[in-house]
Amino acid sequence: MKSQEIQYMRNVVVRADRRVRLGAGGFTLVEMMIVVAIIGILAAIAYPSYTEQVRRSKRSEAQTGILEVSQYLQRYYMAQNTFTGADADTVFKDPHWDRIPRDLGRAQTYSVSLENIASSNGLSYKIRATPVAGEDSDPRCGSLTLDDKGYKDNSTHNVSECWK
Repeated sequence: MKSQEIQYMRNVVVRADRRVRLGAGGFTLVEMMIVVAIIGILAAIAYPSYTEQVRRSKRSEAQTGILEVSQYLQRYYMAQNTFTGADADTVFKDPHWDRIPRDLGRAQTYSVSLENIASSNGLSYKIRATPVAGEDSDPRCGSLTLDDKGYKDNSTHNVSECWK
């Protein structure tokens, strides 16, 4: 009788072991689809926010570059009493003053230009940072400008949103 009981117990253990191996572990298709749907919803919410933050950081970098160019021009004016003759060789310490970011290892996001120096008898200037065309250009603000009086503007005239 003991050998029959031992054999019966072995069969029970073997059947239970098979059940565990065959289907008790893993995830169902429904569970996997729910996880995929949740990840998709989170990505749909997070991606636009992420791209807007990237645009804001690039816009902030352009504003910093414009203010730096303005500072160099103001120093030149203090020394020469005119803006006439202010060019890359006489004013700017960085030969890449007209691109943002200035680091050549990174992709250019804005192009900087000087305007109105010659037409204003050397008494005023306007600095313009124009976004480089691309997939992540800034449609909300477009070009950013700063003049010699400190007046800030942009091509969409949404100064409060674009110059923070």
